[in-house]
Amino acid sequence: MKNILVIFILLGLVSCSDSFLERNPTDSTTSEVLLKSKEGCELALNGIYATAMYSYVQYYVPYFNEARADDLNFTQDGPYTFINIFNYNQGLADNNVAYNIWPKAYQIIDAANLIINNELIGITEQEIRDDYIAQAKTMRALAYLDLLNAFSKPVHVNSGDNLGVPLIVVSDYGNDDEVRSSVIEIYRLIYDDLKSAAILIGNGMNPERANLALVHGLLTRMYMNLAGPIGSSNSYQLAEGVNITSEQALEKAVEHANQALDVVQPSMDFTELENGISRVLSESILVARAISDEYNATGTHCAQWDSNNNASKTVRVYTETVDLFEDEDMRLKYFYDYFSWTENYDKYVGAGYDHVDASALEISKGQFISLHGHRIFGKFTPSDYFVEDLDDLLDNGVGNISYTNGLGDFNIMRASEIALLKAEACKRLNRHEEALQSFELVNNRYFTTPSNRTNVTLAEIQLEKRLEFLGEGIRMRDLLRWGNDFSRPSSTLSTVQDVAFDDYHMQLPIPDSEIKINDNIEQNPGYGN
Repeated sequence: MKNILVIFILLGLVSCSDSFLERNPTDSTTSEVLLKSKEGCELALNGIYATAMYSYVQYYVPYFNEARADDLNFTQDGPYTFINIFNYNQGLADNNVAYNIWPKAYQIIDAANLIINNELIGITEQEIRDDYIAQAKTMRALAYLDLLNAFSKPVHVNSGDNLGVPLIVVSDYGNDDEVRSSVIEIYRLIYDDLKSAAILIGNGMNPERANLALVHGLLTRMYMNLAGPIGSSNSYQLAEGVNITSEQALEKAVEHANQALDVVQPSMDFTELENGISRVLSESILVARAISDEYNATGTHCAQWDSNNNASKTVRVYTETVDLFEDEDMRLKYFYDYFSWTENYDKYVGAGYDHVDASALEISKGQFISLHGHRIFGKFTPSDYFVEDLDDLLDNGVGNISYTNGLGDFNIMRASEIALLKAEACKRLNRHEEALQSFELVNNRYFTTPSNRTNVTLAEIQLEKRLEFLGEGIRMRDLLRWGNDFSRPSSTLSTVQDVAFDDYHMQLPIPDSEIKINDNIEQNPGYGN
């Protein structure tokens, strides 16, 4: 891993002071003097966020997860060959898709290790020092969870004894002799980091920094992974004297979800959400901020959503997925906003939010539907997009999406995810009333007429999770931890429609560049040596 020298990288990135992205570092320095001033300590911490928010979490992780799953079509390679993932034909020599997850994650881990392992002598206040260390541990845990999701089988396979990724806890990559630790060994570090962070981190709720809600949110994710599929009876040792079964993991997930939801709740008013969830900081737990002109850093935003980039037409949504929404669901406004149609659509104005199947829309050739880009696909962009090829939308069930701008915020975690994870855990624990209450925190805000539900099924919770997070990179995580096979709709442009859970392609190959410089790193099965 000699290619990962983060201490030099993070100093070249924009910094985020108390107000995110307020200051740019002007001088280079070394690790020996970096942590001897408060500003240097802050630069070290900001290097983590600069990597996580602008290229890694906002760009690679959600795209790779969506390409692997069953909600979106991918039509072009783009600069990072997403089509390889979409068709499950990624190889070794040209697997820069996987490569762009791996080093970015280890850049975050390396920068976190620097803070965790060194005295922050530039900070005299113990409370601030503890908070910085807690933020570093939280972001290290987030990076490791993403690495496991990309490169390793889920923890419930072989009770966690399957190969994970290299476990790096120092910020010195001088010796390229690391080996892949087991998945459960990685989870032990994640557990230790998050339990420690929960004690050390400050009580402030800043969605631009790791915070207490994020710590408990990541613990919720972790325990749901440990719970495994329905009917699992695995047992794990997370620390000396700390053993946990699948059922206990569900109980822990509820416990930590409650603590996260004590800090931040899902937004309950759709009028706050109609312009995109990323614009609603009230339910954001951690949000990736886009870089814009005012920070003199154009060109480093999410290129996949930029109409001037060759990859801008990569994404198509399956209308079969859109048609899973109930007719009265106001989230359909993210797809069919009748009030924004520019001409010749007067007859649809009275349709309100009623569901009209895409295949049934009666629109003249040559017309297009004008929508708002920040309302769809994870609500990435604040600018308009339009369906470019209407014939393809109507005839084949997919529409080519063209964007006017790629700048936009992206939620790494938000309260709605935690509420739905809690609903799932409660349902599996037969705590039906709590499950319904958590489910309705998310679902009820999209309907003008009360549902008068008295119960909710696990299938309904799982569907709600799919619809609520369409395009946000969460679907693949769920399919893996549920142990599910899945099928893409018949309109898929992929060469692979049916995907089995045990297909080796479900895990990305370890980047070939890493294998070449370190003979000790074992490649994932199916990808050769």
